[in-house]
This record gives sequence, structure tokens and C-alpha cells, in this order.
Amino acid sequence: MKNSGVIGQHKTLAMTGKPFSGNKTTKTAFAKGGKAEKPYEGTAKDMREDKILAKKHKMSMKQWEASPMDTKHDRQRSMKGLKRGGKAC
Repeated sequence: MKNSGVIGQHKTLAMTGKPFSGNKTTKTAFAKGGKAEKPYEGTAKDMREDKILAKKHKMSMKQWEASPMDTKHDRQRSMKGLKRGGKAC
């Protein structure tokens, strides 16, 4: 691409000679936030895994729901590595 002598200018200014008159907040509007995640606690998958894990750790469902391992399970959304470490993502 041939250098037209315009360095560090916006593309619109460089191509048309007119200054960029767009909305300056559009760049930041897309940069904020992230993917909206659905709640995991209470879903069918969570209840199914909770039942399996409660049986594995010889607990009732009520004890399992109150345990710190269930909190970790809900946070990482995986049954792997509950005692130490975690799921490698």
C-alpha cells in the first residue's frame, strides 16, 4: 500500500479527507461485559450430577447441597477434580 502522507489518522480521514464524525462510544459499548451465562444451579444436568456425586461421597442430597464440594462443582460446572485442582479448561 502506498503511503499517502497521512500517518496516524483515522481510515475515513485518510480515504475521504473528511474527519471521522461517528459516535465515539461505539467502541467501548462493545468492549464491556461478556457472555451472559445461564444459571447452572438447579438445572437437570446439575441435579443429575449432584445425585451421582452425593452417592459417590456417601452423603444425602441435603448434605451434598450444603457441602463446599457442591459449591465448587457449581462454579466449575464439571464433576472433575473436586477434591483438589479442577477441570482443565
